[in-house]
Amino acid sequence: TDEMMQQAYEIGKLQNYSTPQSRRYVQASFDSEAAALQALGVLAAGSDPAGLENVLSTSEQTVEKADIQDTTFADELFAQAQGSVIGPTSIGSLWQIVRVEEVLLGTPYPFEDVQDQVRDALVEERAQLAFEEAARSIEDIKGEGLDLKEIGARIGAPAISYAPVDQRGSTASNALVLSLVSTYPDALREAASKFEGEFTQRFDLDDNGVYLAQLDSIIPPSPAEFEDVKDRVLAQWKIANNGEAVTLFSEELARKINRGETTLADEASRLGKEITPLSRPLSRRAPGDEIPGAAATGVFAATKAGEVFASPSSARREYLVVSVDQIEVPDQTMMDTLRSPVRQLLTDNIDRDLELALVQEISGAVEIDANEGAFAAYKRQNASQ
Repeated sequence: TDEMMQQAYEIGKLQNYSTPQSRRYVQASFDSEAAALQALGVLAAGSDPAGLENVLSTSEQTVEKADIQDTTFADELFAQAQGSVIGPTSIGSLWQIVRVEEVLLGTPYPFEDVQDQVRDALVEERAQLAFEEAARSIEDIKGEGLDLKEIGARIGAPAISYAPVDQRGSTASNALVLSLVSTYPDALREAASKFEGEFTQRFDLDDNGVYLAQLDSIIPPSPAEFEDVKDRVLAQWKIANNGEAVTLFSEELARKINRGETTLADEASRLGKEITPLSRPLSRRAPGDEIPGAAATGVFAATKAGEVFASPSSARREYLVVSVDQIEVPDQTMMDTLRSPVRQLLTDNIDRDLELALVQEISGAVEIDANEGAFAAYKRQNASQ
């Protein structure tokens, strides 16, 4: 009503419907925190800043909030009453104290100029109150046994029904229900664990809205008719079998070359493939990244030059046929360098194997009968000492 708008205008005109407020304040700078603290009580008592001791400078300013670049200081300054003191605050190598000298209120705009703003503010305020009341009443209404559509009608909120979807928000044709996936992922996941007719918990949206979901019905999975999915099955079968065929073909090709029935060059020519040599020899310490790790492992497992093996490629459903052209054995200097760490490694491994064998022999020869109750009592007794 006009009376309500007039009342809201009178209450909020200085804060909401006027020219910007401003503050007149005095600022004093000091070279130490101790000097600033000494001056703090003097300024708080209302003394003249001109009489401060050990002050480097004083200045007086009148500003609007928008004029201050330091938003933290602006918020603090405009939250203070007249006579309030802020500080000491460290600004670089200086310490500053600010006292609010005067709070200058803005000039109210005429009611006729802002009555639309007043009406919008009142409408928003009353709508927010109605929303909060509806949100509070959801739990009470759920206890009446109503479904979500009936609850929505009761509180004046929309209840939206969706086509059947799986836990990912996809329909039977693999189309995504985007609003479910992007806006309500939590409700979608929780609803998938509910019984028919059961509600999810209440969720809060970023824009201050709330929502909850109800599982209408559970559609059990059912196998599709073969004729409906025959093309998909055939395509997947081809992919699976092509991959297996490539593996078997590559491994058999490597065996034929190793048996001397053919050569890598002849088979590459017959298949229209290129033989790609590595840019540099492989090293155990620096295998490089020219071939996958599995292929590098196969290279170092070779026992003689000319050995050929098949290994998965980094590309999907492709295989490499690799030929080890040359094996370089470490020279004597390298062997001498490796001898000590290798000997220690072998010794440690033998010690562990012997210890494990001993434990296994003892465990097999001796039957252990443990009194668990006495053992627990012993631990309790010693734990308190």
